Amino acid sequence: STQAKTLFPYTTLFRSVIARKEPENLNYSNYLLIASNYISNPHARLRYNESSRQFQIASFSRNETRVNERIIPQSEITNPQWFDLPNGAKILLNGLITLSFESNL
Repeated sequence: STQAKTLFPYTTLFRSVIARKEPENLNYSNYLLIASNYISNPHARLRYNESSRQFQIASFSRNETRVNERIIPQSEITNPQWFDLPNGAKILLNGLITLSFESNL
């Protein structure tokens, strides 16, 4: 299996998209690009919800996305379903790639 560990330093103004490293994505500064055919394009999006003061994740992949072993259901890009993303969370993409989330708030 392919495993990668990436730490995310976030501020309240930063939003990020997790996507496959493809030429059309290279100019987006808010994209975390992963060179793997196991990553969807886009795979997931992260945001900071000011009202709940929580980071959140939405998954757009047909492939499984998990946060701390909890399956995050697939959303439509135009209607994301947001789930809280706790500090120190492990994000598992397609059962193969693990990312670590850390907030500096």
